[in-house]
Amino acid sequence: ISDKMLSRRVEPDNEIKTINLSDPIKYSESTIEVDDTAAYSYDFTDLRPGIRYEVSFSYLNGNQTESMIFPAVTSCSCGHNNIDRTGRPENLQIQQEGGHVMFSFTDNSVCEEAFSFTRSDYVDEFLADVSEYGVSFTRDYYFNGGRACGGIIEPKTGASDNLVYSKLEVGKVYSYCARAVRNRHYMDHPFDSDGNGRTLTSSDDTCASHRVRWEASVQGRITTEPNAGSLPIKNVTIAWELLNDNLSSIELCQECSGVVMTKDSGKFEIMLNVDHLSLHNKNDVDFPLKK
Repeated sequence: ISDKMLSRRVEPDNEIKTINLSDPIKYSESTIEVDDTAAYSYDFTDLRPGIRYEVSFSYLNGNQTESMIFPAVTSCSCGHNNIDRTGRPENLQIQQEGGHVMFSFTDNSVCEEAFSFTRSDYVDEFLADVSEYGVSFTRDYYFNGGRACGGIIEPKTGASDNLVYSKLEVGKVYSYCARAVRNRHYMDHPFDSDGNGRTLTSSDDTCASHRVRWEASVQGRITTEPNAGSLPIKNVTIAWELLNDNLSSIELCQECSGVVMTKDSGKFEIMLNVDHLSLHNKNDVDFPLKK
């Protein structure tokens, strides 16, 4: 139940007398007629997100006073989403660059102080929550949380999967999950209707899959001959092609060739970031580069 969905339906001649809450909360009342029945709706404001409240309704039913008490947990989701009340991240995007698998997503929580990440080699067809199979590969990413609803979170290498250490298999698909967290108390359990006091330490997970790409870099410098002073030569166009381990061209691979130009210093750098079947599962194989 979200903080704007507390209501009680009574017959037209009944009357809501009092509303008691565990904290003094502002609210407004509205009434609509549904099939000759009055529906009383109450909108509560200034509720703390992720907190369990006890709501007590008292009303007259004829000559008798009736009452109803039930717990209600407010949502941590920025948009008070009734499907996901935990405020899990949205629009998780994954990119690989410079030996790091990095993430970008939309903040959807008002309860977090950090984000946590897990990786699993189990990939669900529908990208459901697979974090129970996953391992943590980086520290939690802390930032000024609770204020960035709808903001784009991009930790870069501040919270990434460093492939130098993780040594993932090239060409294999992994599942990455992100969730909002808080050290002590993230939120009371949104579906704990019995009020047993269960709590959550994080939001639900948002997951996406990523196939590990083959990466390498080549640096060089072009100069005049030593007897001419070894002076740098700028604006030299260098065409290059990545070859297979049998020294043949890699077919149907647009990322396996290109051109670069030397800088004023005569230096150049070729960055390779390739996803091709011929490179899969060949982490320790050296591939030649033709220039």
